[in-house]
This record gives sequence, structure tokens and C-alpha cells, in this order.
Amino acid sequence: MADYLVGQTGEGPSSCATLADCAERVKARVDRHQALQDMLLAITTASQTNFQGNEGLLADCLTGLSALLPDSVIQQALQLVDQGEVSCIQSRRGRRLYSVRGKGVSHMVIANGLYCSCPYYAMRVIEAGELCCKHWLAVQLALAKLTPNGTDGDSLGPDRVQILEEEDFVDYIRQHF
Repeated sequence: MADYLVGQTGEGPSSCATLADCAERVKARVDRHQALQDMLLAITTASQTNFQGNEGLLADCLTGLSALLPDSVIQQALQLVDQGEVSCIQSRRGRRLYSVRGKGVSHMVIANGLYCSCPYYAMRVIEAGELCCKHWLAVQLALAKLTPNGTDGDSLGPDRVQILEEEDFVDYIRQHF
């Protein structure tokens, strides 16, 4: 069981001397993930009022994000949102996944499942214990309708949502995963 937990922490076998060490690392990662979710919720809530009366909240939230994530991830995610690189693929029944155009390739993101198809996610999030990649964060920020200047940018407007029949949605997933 200790080997299983060691593998799940992303820290490698040599960093967990005991099962208690591994459990502590997992708890710390869960706490950091909850803090990230809290920051994203604050951004979403404030953006729904277009930051009226909460002008300093965006700066505070971005500062909070920078305590949890590398600045490069935050900046690149904001840039992806600003450039309109996030789109939604939705089935008629409401199942959703998101496509984020990267450098020459689109990456598939499951927003609620904390998954991205990019190599950074595999290497840094799963293996090294970081919280997310720029693509996943870009989806979260787009869902909050946030643009880098803090205005409501309608980041996932009707032109960025593709609705597919159930069979077509399943085929799309098969082709892209």
C-alpha cells in the first residue's frame, strides 16, 4: 500500500520514508487544490458582477493564484483566454469537454475532472505534483468569463461552443483521446 501512495504523490519513492510521510504529502496537495478551487470560485463570483465594488478582488485573486501556481502558467492561461483559444464541445445531453489550442495542437481538457491531454499535465501535474497546467487553468478562467484586463469578455460565447449529437460526441472523444 505504501508503494501505491508513493506513486500517487508524484514525489517519487525516495521522498516518502514512511506511510505517514506519504499521507502528509497527499493531504498537503489536497489542501493546495482546495485553495485553488476557492480562488477560482472567488474570481467567478466577482466576474459575475463585472467586479463592480470588488475592483481589488481580481488583483487579490491573481496574487493568490501566484502563491499556488507558477507565474508562467497563470500568464500563459490568461493569454490563451484573451486570444480566444478556449472552446467547448458539448453533447446534446450536456456532457462537456474543452479544446484549448496550444502551439500547433489542441489539447482536450475535462474541467471538472482535472485532466488535460498536454505533456505538461502528464509530467508536472501527475508526476511532479503541480496543481494544473495552463490549458486547464485557461478553461477555468474562460468559464469565469475573465479576460486579463478583468472585464467580462464572454470567453465562451455561442461561437466558441459546438453542440454535437451523442454519437458524434462519442466519436469526437474517440478521435481526440
